Amino acid sequence: MTKPMISLIAAMSKNRVIGNKNKIPWNIPEDMAYLRETTRGKPLIMGRATYESIANYRQIDPKKQRAMPGRFNVLVTRDMGYFGADQIPNGVGLATNPADALSRAFDFAVQENIDEIFIFGGAQIYKELLNKAQRLYLTEIDKNYDGDSFFPEIQNDAWAQISSDKRDGFAFNIYDRK
Repeated sequence: MTKPMISLIAAMSKNRVIGNKNKIPWNIPEDMAYLRETTRGKPLIMGRATYESIANYRQIDPKKQRAMPGRFNVLVTRDMGYFGADQIPNGVGLATNPADALSRAFDFAVQENIDEIFIFGGAQIYKELLNKAQRLYLTEIDKNYDGDSFFPEIQNDAWAQISSDKRDGFAFNIYDRK
């Protein structure tokens, strides 16, 4: 097997908002389905706040949150005791920084013969790992939103759009690094 591709997946508004108060400021069911289908079976790297936002979305205690089903979740947190002693949910690995998370996800993907790793957010994780990504899956929403979490600036000349699926008010766009 060749080494796994490193991809980044996000949804962002025209003004690059990806979140507000640890919540997604829009409700686009097609995007959630796209996210689930695109990342199924692949490792996900996410920060603690993103992990907790999933728990909030599911209306459960973050400490009782299970991994996103069918994916190995690597949670980046400085608190290695986040879950308590021996309480880490199945399908979740901990890392103290994004580089360590990428290494853990990469090792898992190679071991399991998985061809792609996903960087799943939030803003700081995207910012720190964007330069490692070979592919971007961006749901681009045709509206500005108020928010406190933003997708990092990307150099358009570094990326080539390979597909676009335009919908009503948003588009699923995929870019490969040139």
